[in-house]
Amino acid sequence: MTLLDGVREILKAIPAIQAEDARLDEKHGIDLAAGLRLFDEQSTIRMLEINREADKLREYLGTMDYETLLKLEALMYFGRDRDATFAGKLDAFRRRREARSDIIRTILEKVPACGRYFVDGVERLQEEGTEVNSL
Repeated sequence: MTLLDGVREILKAIPAIQAEDARLDEKHGIDLAAGLRLFDEQSTIRMLEINREADKLREYLGTMDYETLLKLEALMYFGRDRDATFAGKLDAFRRRREARSDIIRTILEKVPACGRYFVDGVERLQEEGTEVNSL
């Protein structure tokens, strides 16, 4: 499994995760304009509901080796931030020695914005002269 495979799967999963979130919000009567409210009973029940599409992505990410997960996380932040090169980001994440579960949770917490981050990250890699398939 390559870094690019991981990016493709995440990008493919984002619309399904969003659709499932919308379905669950509707099921629990959550107003999309108001969103979830911390002490609202409907919101509390909704927060306990599991998004099956996000679970599928979590399971997929769980099959990736640690190094590829690190590269995914670094690429996501590389696309979001303009403070370091990709190699610099990756090195910083390696030094943190973050647990696999934390990397997966971080990626899932960024859905749907991470889609834009990955696209921007790949574009920035190309600007640096790095081919994503070589990572």
